[in-house]
Amino acid sequence: MKQVFSLFTLAIALLACNKNEMNLRPVNPVDRDGNVVITATLSPKSNGVKAVSDGGDKIIASWATSEHLAILYEVGGVKKMADAEIIDVDAEGKATINFSVDGSTPDDTPCSIIYPLSACKDDYSGVKEAAELIGNQDGTLNAGLDVRVGAGSIQVSTPDLEVTAQPAAQFAIFKFTIRSGNSTTPVNAKPLVINVDGQDFTVTPAAATDVLYVALPAVSGKKVSFEATDDASNNFTCSKASVSFAAGNYYQTTLKMRQYVLMGDGLKWAVCNIGAELPHEIGDYYSWGSVTTQTVYNWPHYRFVPSGSTNYYRMFKYTIPDNDTDCAWYQNGVFVGDNGDGVPHKDLASYDYEDDTARQIWGSSWRMPTYAEWKVLLNSSKFNWERTTDYNGTGVTGFVVTSKVSGYQGNSIFFPSSGYWFNTSKSKVNVEGSYWSGTLNDTAVAFYLYIGPESGTSGHTWAVSIRSTGRTVRAVME
Repeated sequence: MKQVFSLFTLAIALLACNKNEMNLRPVNPVDRDGNVVITATLSPKSNGVKAVSDGGDKIIASWATSEHLAILYEVGGVKKMADAEIIDVDAEGKATINFSVDGSTPDDTPCSIIYPLSACKDDYSGVKEAAELIGNQDGTLNAGLDVRVGAGSIQVSTPDLEVTAQPAAQFAIFKFTIRSGNSTTPVNAKPLVINVDGQDFTVTPAAATDVLYVALPAVSGKKVSFEATDDASNNFTCSKASVSFAAGNYYQTTLKMRQYVLMGDGLKWAVCNIGAELPHEIGDYYSWGSVTTQTVYNWPHYRFVPSGSTNYYRMFKYTIPDNDTDCAWYQNGVFVGDNGDGVPHKDLASYDYEDDTARQIWGSSWRMPTYAEWKVLLNSSKFNWERTTDYNGTGVTGFVVTSKVSGYQGNSIFFPSSGYWFNTSKSKVNVEGSYWSGTLNDTAVAFYLYIGPESGTSGHTWAVSIRSTGRTVRAVME
C-alpha cells in the first residue's frame, strides 16, 4: 500500500514539473500539411456602392458562399498564395472566409486579398493586368466582371486575418446599347472592341447582339473609342475625346455608332452624308465652317461675316494672304489674319476642328476631308468612279467609288448627287453633287468635290466655291 502511494505521488510531481517546464498553451489549428488554418471576416462587398441593377438583370454587389479569393503573402522571400473560400455570408453581407497559410509564417505578415481567385497572377505577385482579366469578355452579366483588391495582415499565433483595406472594385461595369447613328436601328456587334487610353479590350459574344455588359478600367479625362463589326460584316465606330468613369460604379449608355468603309487610303469613310442615315439619302446642307443648317445661304447670312454686311469683305475668321488688300484681313496692304494676329488659317484644323461640320454634328473623331484627301480619292489608278442613275433600286443618281488598293479591293462608298443650296433654294438635286473639303483656296473660297453628268467632264473632280453656299458633307476619321 505504501509503495502504491509513493508511485502515485511521484506521478503527480512529474506532471506538475512537466507542466511548468513546457509552458503548455492551446495548439493552433493545423491541416494535415502543417499549415495554419485561419478563419476571418470580410466586410460587406458593396463598400457603399449600390448594387448593380438594370431591370431584371442584376450584378449583386455582395459576397456569396463558395466564392474563392486569393490571399497573397511571402515567407522567406518565397511568394505564396492561399485559396480562401467563403463559407458563410450573414444577414448584413459580411463574409466568413477559411484558408490555410504556411506554418512558418510570422505574425503581422502583410498580404494582398484578391477576388476572384482567378484574378491572381500565376506567380502570386499580384492581380493580373487589366488586358488579361477583361480583354476577352463575352458581354454577359456575370460575377467575373467584378474584380476586387484589398490588403491585410496575417496573424499565426492567434490565427486571424486583420484586414487593413477591404477588397475594393477595380473596374467600372457598363451596359452598352448599340445603335446606328441617331436612329433606333440596332447594331448587333460581334465583336465590340473598346480602346481605353490606347489599350484595346475585346468583347466577343457567343451570338451578335446590340446589348453588351462590359468591365473597363477606371479612367479620368482619357479618349475612349469603339469599333464594332455586325453580323453582316459591316464596320461601325464612335469615340469621345475626354471620358471619366470610376471603379465600382455601374453605367448605362447608348453607343451611337456610324458605319464606315476602309478604302485603302488610310481613312475611315462614312457610308452616308451628315444628316442622313442611309447611303442614298442626301442629308443636310451646310455653308463652309457652319455647324448648323440654314434656310438662306448667302453672304449676309454667313456666320463669319458681321451682321449687316452684304459681301465677304469684312470676313473675320479663316483668312489667308490672298492679295485681296481692300478687305478686312489686310491693313495698309499688310496681311493681319484672324483677329489681327497675322496668322493665316487655311483649314478647319487650325482651330482644332471647332468649326468642322462633321466633328461638331457627329462628334467622336469625325471631320471633313481635306482637299489633299479628296485628291487621293480621285486617283483613278487606285479608285474606280462609276456613275449610276439608280443606286440599289432607289432611283438616286450619283457615283459609286470602288477601291482598287491591295487588301481593300471591292470596298465601296456611294456619293449621291446632292446638288447645292444658294440663297433660298436648292439646285441640281439628283443631277450633280458637291461635298465640302476642310481646306480654303483663298479667304472667300473653299475646295469641294464635284460630281456630275459624264458628258463634258469626267464626272468627278475638285472645284472651288464661295464659302456661304450650302453643300453636303461626307465625314472621315483616321
